[in-house]
This record gives sequence, structure tokens and C-alpha cells, in this order.
Amino acid sequence: MNKPISVIEILNVLDDDYVLLKKRENFPEYTPGSDIDLLVIDRQWASRRAQNYLIKRINANETILRISEGKKHTHIDICEGKNIILRIDLVDEFDFFTKFSIQGALKTKIFMTRVAQKVGDFKVFTPSLEFDLLIRYLEYIEWFERRPDKIKHLDYILSHADDEQRDRLIENVHRYIRLHHDCWQGKVPAKKGMLMYYLKKIWRLIKKYPKKVMDLGKNKLSK
Repeated sequence: MNKPISVIEILNVLDDDYVLLKKRENFPEYTPGSDIDLLVIDRQWASRRAQNYLIKRINANETILRISEGKKHTHIDICEGKNIILRIDLVDEFDFFTKFSIQGALKTKIFMTRVAQKVGDFKVFTPSLEFDLLIRYLEYIEWFERRPDKIKHLDYILSHADDEQRDRLIENVHRYIRLHHDCWQGKVPAKKGMLMYYLKKIWRLIKKYPKKVMDLGKNKLSK
């Protein structure tokens, strides 16, 4: 590419049909291989708008567009050779999570409460802090078993949220998600020997129970 692709310009052609998720500290700068995650109203419309802009913008001799239309994501990859320079990841629902389901109301709430941030001469739409924290936490709990690097989202929450905002985060987790399993599927953290200790304690209580019933009966008969 003769000139780096501007993320701001891509967002600008989408008008107000998007919310930029998980905005990085160095935005609008990006490093090769970066993702730009966008929640949009209409995924097909947004994809066409972005593609039309990029086709006119890139030098086809050096750069290609690779489009992947999935059921849950649309990926627009700007590539040089086999290397992805920038990926635009479009979603219009939160049905890509596997550990839990997201209520449809969350998308509406994010758009209703989004914030317009000024970047140069442009407006960039991002979630309010309340929902920015929620999205990052959802991604953390979705991936932390498989992607240790997702700890960055938890670090972000701890550094950007006060006690009241963390309480609100927990409320929103219970309000907008439904877990897909009834019990934890991974290993349960426990100190060595604690399981056997509690099993023995329960067994002792079970053994004592018939004796207590018999003693109670004797006391009643004696009265």
C-alpha cells in the first residue's frame, strides 16, 4: 500500500451504523495484524459500504481484500501477500459466544447509550464505560481458559472501574447473559485433602443422625 489505510475513514463511511468495541489505547493507530471490532445495525450493509470504500482506496497490485461471510461474523481482511495488515470484524448480534447466551436487548442498550468521541475532525462511536466494561468482561470469561492473553481485559476493568462501576458490571452480567451449563466444567480449585475432609465430615453427620432420632424417641416415651 502506498499509504496506510485510515481506520477513521473506514468508520466514517459507515455513518452512524456502528459502535467500535474494545477501543485500544493507541487508537486510531494500529499494528499489522490488528482487529477492529464493530457492532453494526445491518452487517451486510456495513460490509458493502466498507468494501466499496476500500476497493477504491487500495492499490490492487500490492494489496488485496479477503472477505469471509460467516453466520456470526463478517471479516474484511486487508492483506499484503499472505499477511493480514488489518481485519475489520463486523457483528450484528452477540451470538458468537459459546459459554453463555446474550439477550438481544444488550445490542439496543449499547446503541442507545453509546458515546461520540472526537478524533480529529471525525466522531467515533464507542460504548459507554458501563457497557465497555461489560463487553470486555464477557470476552474474558469466554476465552480465559484457552487464551491466557485475555487477562488484559480483566486488567483494563480493574484499572478503569471504581467500586460502584464494578458492582454495576456484576448486575449487568446477571441481567444480560444466560449460562449454557449448570455447573463449572473445569477443575474446581481446592486445597489438597479438603475434599476428603468434607466427605468424612458429612459421613460422620449421617452416622450420627439415626442415633439422634432414637434418643429423641426415648426422651418422648419417658415423659
